[in-house]
Amino acid sequence: MQSNIVYLQRGAQQMSEADWKRQTARRIQALKVLARKRRSPNCKYIAKALAVCGSRKWSASRLGDLVGLTDEERERWKLWSLRPCDLPWHKVQERRRERKRAADRERRRKRREVLKMARDLDAREESVFVALPCGRWTSVSDLITTLQGSRAWLAPDGYPLTNQSLRVLIHRALDKLAAQCLIESKTKVGHTGRPTRFVCRPKPDSRKEKTAKNKDNTVTITLRGRRRAGNAHKTGTSETGARAAPISEKRSHDESGPSSDD
Repeated sequence: MQSNIVYLQRGAQQMSEADWKRQTARRIQALKVLARKRRSPNCKYIAKALAVCGSRKWSASRLGDLVGLTDEERERWKLWSLRPCDLPWHKVQERRRERKRAADRERRRKRREVLKMARDLDAREESVFVALPCGRWTSVSDLITTLQGSRAWLAPDGYPLTNQSLRVLIHRALDKLAAQCLIESKTKVGHTGRPTRFVCRPKPDSRKEKTAKNKDNTVTITLRGRRRAGNAHKTGTSETGARAAPISEKRSHDESGPSSDD
């Protein structure tokens, strides 16, 4: 218990007030989720007390012991700001490190497959575009090292291009991709102290595109509804009423034909 108090005091000295507020907000949100999943008012009372007194005296392990949080509940509901009471914390950390290593291995494997595909392509612009990672800035020097000796970057006689020729051709391909707004490019000082060009393939944000599409559809439906309402007000009828009209009335209206006045 004494070591836990010392740990909290050291954490309070190292963390700023804004960090403590964010940490408290995360723990309160976790307690609210736990109360909603368990349907227990006890977690709600603890969340209210934590909002009043703050988290400087309430560590993650103490809150986990107080609410009886199990490791299975923590993993199922993703309550990462609290610690489980039925599993030692060093085992939780070891499991997290193992998951991180597995994710890193999978990411490196996918990256090797993408680079292999980029080296097997014949078109130079496509090879550069595939070799660029999404959402990460890459220097042209690293890109040259990656694509050197690949199929698209060989001389007509089949031999690899020289470094100077390869650099010129890659810059030319990057200029074409940047002109089509397929990549982003910027120049800043590199680790050598010289201006270095960095390129990046923007990460597709499907959520923003979906939100914009839904917004456009909502605006279109709203304008269409207003237009129909205005026409109905002028003519004294509505499209809904016309759709709900009996078939006999529509048929008699069609059979009557144009009036003599017309």
